Amino acid sequence: MENYQKGLIRDKNLNEDLTRGPITAKTKNGQRLVSAFITNQNKKDEKDFYIQVAKEWVKGYDKKPHTVSLLFIILFLLWWASGIFLSQYISNITGLIFLLGIFLFPILGFFFAGLGKGWKKWLLAAINIFFFIVFVTIIF
Repeated sequence: MENYQKGLIRDKNLNEDLTRGPITAKTKNGQRLVSAFITNQNKKDEKDFYIQVAKEWVKGYDKKPHTVSLLFIILFLLWWASGIFLSQYISNITGLIFLLGIFLFPILGFFFAGLGKGWKKWLLAAINIFFFIVFVTIIF
């Protein structure tokens, strides 16, 4: 973290006193890092300053897998509903594409749910397992 701080100061994204520098960081991740240093500037003399900055920097990243898993749940439901309403038009290749989507969405949703934390992880994983069981019942 100390090297990141030196780099941000060198690139003039951050001032020596841990205030925002004259040049804005180019990436969103860099902007989050600058904000983490600014948020913890009053703690810069503490022993665990860099640990606090790192925790502030990565705060909120555990919610992104939950969002992606929820997206796959919604995609599964839309894909399944479209298959019901358009079943008379689904044949060979489109049928395979339909089945591939019905198969992959719960698996990918389960994978991303597993990357998250807390009770939402288990809820999203259970929903995706349920949807995979629905897929199995569609096939057989």
